[in-house]
Amino acid sequence: MSQRTPVNIALVGLGNHGRTIQQSAVDTPDVKVVAVFDPNDEEASAAALRFDCPQMASYEEILAMEHVEAVVLTTPNRLHRAQVEAAAAAGKHVLVEKPIANTMEDGHAMRHVMESAGRKLMVGHNMRRNPAIRRAHALIREGRIGTPVSTEIHYSAPGGLFLAEGAWRLSPTECPLLPVMQLAIHGIDQVQALYGNFAEVHAYSRAVVVKGGAVDQVSAVWRTHDGHHGTLTSNYCSSVQFTTRFTGTDGTLFTTPHRFSLTRREDTDGKGEGPAYKEDYRDQDGHSFQEQMQVFADHIRLDTPSETDAKTGLSALAVVEALFKSTQSGKPETVEVVE
Repeated sequence: MSQRTPVNIALVGLGNHGRTIQQSAVDTPDVKVVAVFDPNDEEASAAALRFDCPQMASYEEILAMEHVEAVVLTTPNRLHRAQVEAAAAAGKHVLVEKPIANTMEDGHAMRHVMESAGRKLMVGHNMRRNPAIRRAHALIREGRIGTPVSTEIHYSAPGGLFLAEGAWRLSPTECPLLPVMQLAIHGIDQVQALYGNFAEVHAYSRAVVVKGGAVDQVSAVWRTHDGHHGTLTSNYCSSVQFTTRFTGTDGTLFTTPHRFSLTRREDTDGKGEGPAYKEDYRDQDGHSFQEQMQVFADHIRLDTPSETDAKTGLSALAVVEALFKSTQSGKPETVEVVE
């Protein structure tokens, strides 16, 4: 067990995904939750009881607490910039849920204000920390699929079928290019961690079930600066599918957040069937969030790299923005290079 002083953190946004973040704090001895805030009184009261800490009446009250060193923001995308700017002014470190922001302009402003304040800004791209995906990437780097040929990203979920009318995730202004902004950005981040940043994208979008101007189905092709090619599919109106298929000259590796399977070319028959080497990580559900919280604590206390810093968050958002531009122009669009 760690003997160092825990980082005093405040949790802001406690319902839905916020409960997952609460659990990651419980599982991380190097952080201590000293305050919570959520506009939903029931969620805030439950969290305050869980952590035996004050339930604050506003985000501003959180920032005014001198012993709070960092805030963890699990809040709507549109709030990220203002909340991070306020945290910087108050001298707090920040872990903000992905995406870093709704626009590159906002994301760059957040990065600048935190760097100017000398505070840490980390983005919650947890999926690249997933044990199954980490292991799959290691096998690819070892050459187990041979020379990479193509990569297929598919991140979808049925949120558009169930979210209430007026929900911020269904708003084209509050969540541009739904569902890529909420789901496929995970796949984008994983591929960029493995193969480097995207250079160009060409995308199409449409609304299948969502009303009001938002889109709920996106398909695209992309290439990285190093010449890797692939496809991206993402919707908000089907059963859950969080998968990436990496195909190479010697085999194919298929990943989900819980498992992966590797099929070697020499074991595949003429119908594409064959035995697969598999590893299952379902018993480590939640590990990526706990690791994320631990890395955040280390980033603050030990000044160790975070891996998913502001630059990483901006690089993933740059792809989303280019995809959106492509759906509007009908042409391939260049992805902004983040220095």
